[in-house]
Amino acid sequence: MVTYNSAAEVAACLAAVHGSAHVERLIVVDNASSDGSVGAARRAGADLILENERNVGFARAVNRGLEACAAEYVLLLNPDALVTGDALSPLVECLVEDEAVAMAGPLLVTPDGKVIVGGRRFSTAANRLLWHLPLPGRPLWSTPEYGAEFGGPTPRHPVPVDYLWGAALLCRSSFLREIGGLDERFFLYSEDEDLGRRVRQLGLRSLLVPDATVRHVGGASSRDETLAQARIEMGNMRLLAKWEGERAARAFRAGIGPVLALRALLLALVGRRDEARLPWRTCRLLSRARRSESVLAPADQDPTSREAQIADADAAS
Repeated sequence: MVTYNSAAEVAACLAAVHGSAHVERLIVVDNASSDGSVGAARRAGADLILENERNVGFARAVNRGLEACAAEYVLLLNPDALVTGDALSPLVECLVEDEAVAMAGPLLVTPDGKVIVGGRRFSTAANRLLWHLPLPGRPLWSTPEYGAEFGGPTPRHPVPVDYLWGAALLCRSSFLREIGGLDERFFLYSEDEDLGRRVRQLGLRSLLVPDATVRHVGGASSRDETLAQARIEMGNMRLLAKWEGERAARAFRAGIGPVLALRALLLALVGRRDEARLPWRTCRLLSRARRSESVLAPADQDPTSREAQIADADAAS
């Protein structure tokens, strides 16, 4: 578990997973929290707490925690995710029964009871841009979301998906070791899709397991919605450049501003002005942050520098 100012969530999260017969060790990596997250994790029974001197991002923090893991399977769990009942058992069973399964993930349930399919299709510049717009009779190629492929709103049996959300993700340790851990160029967001693509690259599978459910609040690691959305879009640019090529990344970069502005306009025209503020502010923030930087930071550059630039631009706006 990676924490960053997660004191309000970490105790309940650890308590929910602590009772599982599958859990041998609880490892928390804290990204320089200032709200007492470390103390809360310690009181909640974490077996090992690793403290970073600064916020190094999610992927780098996970990799530090993986160095202390010796188990056959590793559960990556967000502090705002609560494992319900015996949710880990069906996830473990999928990995035990089929060595071609590298990762297994649950259905996610929001606090108000809405069930979310915890997986998506791989991103393209087109589906990531058009996803922001309300298209009637939306074709499958225009969205990363799964639709009616499962014979209903959610699958009834474990099904392969392109990638699984990282809120609660059971991974085979041998797979994580083979790929050298998470790609640390992803500071926050898109690292889960990158994992899914690396699974596919090795000829393995990612399974969505409907018998497992996890309650997910969402957004606990990014209290500022605008900053979170900007980070999501920056992660998309980095991911597209890595897997779809520089041309796809440039197309996304060129299109995301106009698409967000159009979304804001459409929402305002139908009287949903409160909802229009998020895409408009995100559009402005991305414009400020990218003026002095290319689509991707150099591979050897600390990814936190880009996030700091976005945060500075957000404060200036």
